[in-house]
Amino acid sequence: MSDLETIFRNLQSAYTRKDVATMLSMVTDDYSVYNVTDAGPKQLVSSRDEAARALEFVFGNESYISGHAESIQVLGNIVHAKEIDVYDQDGKRIQKTRFGVYEFVGEKLFRAWNFPVHDRQ
Repeated sequence: MSDLETIFRNLQSAYTRKDVATMLSMVTDDYSVYNVTDAGPKQLVSSRDEAARALEFVFGNESYISGHAESIQVLGNIVHAKEIDVYDQDGKRIQKTRFGVYEFVGEKLFRAWNFPVHDRQ
């Protein structure tokens, strides 16, 4: 396992534990997050402080149950993974899958892109 994969797994472990403080210690001050859909990329977060508020919102949401990463791969300073979040929707558990791409600067997460995955109809 590469050093970057270990760092990413530690970050994902903090996410699973809903440990915002640990997660924030692992990102740059100017950390940014983008959601990429058919309409194009949309910036969701542009700083560590905004990331803190976003994470508190997600983890504080009554419908959010859990999240984890699978199929983690490292290419240079980029990590990509299949990620699955589980939510309660009207009393039923549903899974939302996304493909995450993460850019690191040294040992800190600098930028993230989330690509929601939709089932083909």
